[in-house]
Amino acid sequence: MLLGKAQNIESLYSDLCLEVRTAAPCSQLSASLRSRLERCDPMQRKEICSKSKDGSTPLFSACKKGKAEIVDYLLSECHADVEHRGLFEVPEDRSVHTVTLLWCAAVAGKVKVVEVLVRHGADVNSDSDTGSTPVRSACFMTHLEIVKLLVHNRADIQKPNYNGGTCLINSVQSVELCEFLLRSGANVNAQDIQNKTALHYAIQEHRLDTAKLLLRYGADPYLESRYKDDALQIACLKGAGEIFHHLVDTIPYPAERVASAFELIGSTFLDEHHDSQKALFYWQAACNLRKVANLPKLLNSDPEIVKMFGKEFDSR
Repeated sequence: MLLGKAQNIESLYSDLCLEVRTAAPCSQLSASLRSRLERCDPMQRKEICSKSKDGSTPLFSACKKGKAEIVDYLLSECHADVEHRGLFEVPEDRSVHTVTLLWCAAVAGKVKVVEVLVRHGADVNSDSDTGSTPVRSACFMTHLEIVKLLVHNRADIQKPNYNGGTCLINSVQSVELCEFLLRSGANVNAQDIQNKTALHYAIQEHRLDTAKLLLRYGADPYLESRYKDDALQIACLKGAGEIFHHLVDTIPYPAERVASAFELIGSTFLDEHHDSQKALFYWQAACNLRKVANLPKLLNSDPEIVKMFGKEFDSR
């Protein structure tokens, strides 16, 4: 009797896994499988849905594959746990994380599944093993529709992961997404564990339109990272020329700061990009500014520095 029951559960589990794997995106489970499942008592149905293989249950697989009707059935009729966790492999870096069903569906971009899970009471602020919430991870994947859905259902857009990364920091690749978050109350100057803000990340990724948007919403260009880099410094170090020019044109930096920045970005283009033409352009601009503003250049007289790098220029 017990053996027969175990064999029946194993058979149902195998058939359920097969249908989840092969069913069309908008289809339900077959009528025959549903009939077999519904002849089991509620605890058995839940056991079948919760049975895991390689870190994934039928319900978790259905969420990842976007099988919204199947997800709805397993939650409604089989009493599956909406807060169940499974293993999710991130395609970009092949890292594996323990995550909730909602996190899985949000990152996979399965908006219909997200709707089903939210309707069944999934915790919109549950986090992964790295402290990342579904909305934060959806921001990283630029799934705007899912982000809007989660925020509408009270997802916390301020909550960072264990490294301090916020939704806004995760969204600098999309101006539209950043603007939605800012309009929804995201803290434009939130800093991660490196004391970097979204503006730092927008600049180091050369996202001019995002940087302009963040500044319009009050991003502080003077905030420094753990490495003492503010917005202008990081623009120089990353060779973000367009953002550099926007900063010096719109932020009231002292003339000495601007002249030094022209010199630094010129060095970046020479050292990092081997672009002597751009380096000379920026260095000449620095010399012109120093001449107009009567700013003498303070040369480094340390003999060891001079021996290693040569004498600094102080004129065109």
